[in-house]
Amino acid sequence: MLEGIRKKRNSLIILLAFGAIIIVFVFWGVGPTNNDGAGNAVAVVDGETITVKEYATVYKRQLENYKKALGEAFNDEFIEQMDLRHKTLDGLIERVLMIRHARSKGIRIATDEVQMVIKMMPAFQTKGAFDKDLYFSLLAANRIKPSEFEKGIEHDLMAGRARQEAAAGVSITDEESMAHYRETGRKISLEYIAVPEKTFEAGIKTNEAEEREFLKKNGSKFMEPARLKAAYAIVDYSLVGAMFKPSEDELKEYYERNAAEFTSEEQVKARHILIRPYQNETDKAKAEQDARAKAEAILKRIKNRESFASLAKEHSEDQGSKERGGDLGWFSRGMMVKPFEDAAFGLKKAETSGIVETEYGFHIILVEDKKEGGVKPFDKARAYIYDAVAEQKAVYKEREIAAELESAFKKAVTLEEMKKASLAHKALVRFNTTGFFQADDRREVLSGMDALREAAFSLKAGDTSAPVEGPGGLYVIKAIEKKDAHVSDYEAVKSKVRAMLIEEKAWNEAQKGAKEIISRLKNGEDIKKIGAELRYKVVDTGLFGRQEQEIPKAGVKIPDMEGLFSLGPKNPVYPEPVRSNYAYFVFMLRGTVEPDKNGFDAAKEEIRSRLLADKQDKAVEKWLQDLKAKAKIKVY
Repeated sequence: MLEGIRKKRNSLIILLAFGAIIIVFVFWGVGPTNNDGAGNAVAVVDGETITVKEYATVYKRQLENYKKALGEAFNDEFIEQMDLRHKTLDGLIERVLMIRHARSKGIRIATDEVQMVIKMMPAFQTKGAFDKDLYFSLLAANRIKPSEFEKGIEHDLMAGRARQEAAAGVSITDEESMAHYRETGRKISLEYIAVPEKTFEAGIKTNEAEEREFLKKNGSKFMEPARLKAAYAIVDYSLVGAMFKPSEDELKEYYERNAAEFTSEEQVKARHILIRPYQNETDKAKAEQDARAKAEAILKRIKNRESFASLAKEHSEDQGSKERGGDLGWFSRGMMVKPFEDAAFGLKKAETSGIVETEYGFHIILVEDKKEGGVKPFDKARAYIYDAVAEQKAVYKEREIAAELESAFKKAVTLEEMKKASLAHKALVRFNTTGFFQADDRREVLSGMDALREAAFSLKAGDTSAPVEGPGGLYVIKAIEKKDAHVSDYEAVKSKVRAMLIEEKAWNEAQKGAKEIISRLKNGEDIKKIGAELRYKVVDTGLFGRQEQEIPKAGVKIPDMEGLFSLGPKNPVYPEPVRSNYAYFVFMLRGTVEPDKNGFDAAKEEIRSRLLADKQDKAVEKWLQDLKAKAKIKVY
C-alpha cells in the first residue's frame, strides 16, 4: 500500500492524468487580453492580444497530444507536414473571433453548465464519480487556478455554441445524396505507368558547391544531437521509507485530524435520457410541449419493459452519456442541478423516475445502485493510516535530503566534492556519473524518463537541477560538460549529403518524366505505345471502388487522390503524377461500372448524414474566413 500511495503523489502520473483533459480542451485557460502592444504578442485580433506564452502553451499541448496518439510515427517530418506551428496560431485566432462573435450575439454559458462539463470529465472522477479533491490537486499540480480552468471551458463552450449556430440551416437535397451515391458507389479500372526514381540516379552528378548548399538548406537532416556528461545523486525511496514506524498515538491523531478522509457521502449510480426542446423553434412553448410529449412516449416504452440503455442510445440528447446508454456513473449531492439531484436521490435502487424538468430539458432517470454515507472505523482504516503517516514522514525526509544535496552540488567544483556530499547521508543516497550521452539513449537512466531527461538537458554546464522524481527516488543532477546540438561538418557527412542530393535530383527527373507522359496522354497518344517506347510496363489495376484503401497493384493511397472517381470519357487522365515510396505514377481511366440505383434507398440516410456533416464543416470554415476578413488581425 505504501508504494501505491507513493505512486499517487508522483508528479508524472498527475501530468499524464491531466493529458486526458487537454486532449479535449486544447485551448483551456487561454484567453485574449485587451492590449494593442506587440512586445509580448504573436498576434493581435481586433485589439485582443494572443501572447507568446499562450501560443507556446497551446503548441506544446498539441505536440503532446499528437505524440501520445501517434507514438513512433510522430517526428519532425510529421510536424513539418502538418504545418503545426501555423495551424496552432490559426486555431488561437479563430478562437478569439468565435468568442467575440458569441458575445456579440448574446451567447452566454451558465455556471451550472461549466460545472456539469467538468464533473463529467473522466480525469476528475474516482470510480465513476466526480472527485473534488482530485480536481483541485490535478489543477494545482499543473499550476492552474480553478477560475482560469473554468473560464477556459466557458470560452470553449461559447466558441462551440457559435460554431453550432454557423452550421445551422445547412441541408442536403435528395439530388446531392444521389450524386454522392453514384460517385462513391462507382467502380473504376485504371491503367498506369510507374516512373521509378532509381532509374535516374546513375546518370546524376553533383559537385562540392551544390552539396554544401544542400547541407546549408537541409541542416535539420544532418544535426548532431546535444550530448551531456553529468553527475547525479538518488535519494532512495525504499531505504528512507523503511526508517519510519509510526506510533499508535500518531495513527489516531491522523485519523482525528483527517476525519473527512474517512467519511463517505451518500452516492447514486444512475442513467438518464435527456430530451431538449428544439432550440431553433420560434414558439418556445410549443418546443417545450413537443419535447415533453416525446419524453413521455419514451417513459411509456420503459414502463413496458424496453431496455433503458437502448432507448438512451437511440433518443437521449446528452452527447456525453448517450453512447454509454445514458450512464452517468456514481455521483454525490452537489454534483448535479438541484431538480435532477432531488429526483435521483429520492428514488430507490432499480426505480425509474417520471419526467424531471431542468434548465437542460426533460429527463428520465434510472437509479441502478445506491451507497449510504458513513464513517469508516479506525480499526478498518488503520493499515491505510499507517502507510500514510509513514509516507508523510518519508516524503519530508526525502525532500530535506534532496534540498541539502542540491545546495551542496551547486557549491561543488569537483566530482569528489559531490560524492562526499552524497556519502554524508550514508546508504540513503546513491551517487553516479555518466559519460557523454544523448537524450534518446535509453541505456542511460537520465534519458529513460521524460521528467529526468528534460531536467538534465535543460541544464547548462555547471548547473544543478532541482530535485526530480525518477525511478526509485528523488534525483539531483549536475551537468559536468555539455555539447549543444549543431549541424554536422560537411567533411563528416559529405557522402550522406551527396547520396541525398542525388536522390532528390532523381525524384525531380522522375516527376518531370511522368509529367511529360501525362501531357502526351492528354494529347491523345496511346498509353501502351508510350510505355513500349519508354520501356515502362503498362499495368491494368482491374475494377476497384472507394472502399479500397489503395489502388490495386500500384499501392498508392486512394484517400490522397482527390477527384480520382470523377474521371470519365472527357477527362480520362489523372491530372498530376502521384508519388509513392519508389516512383511517380501516371494513371489513366480504363473503364467504369456504375452502382445499382436500387441500393440508394437503403443507403440514403447514412449518405445524407455524412454529407451534412461535411457541408456543415465547410459552412463553419467559410464563416471563420468571413470573420477573419472582417477583423483587424496583426501577426508578429
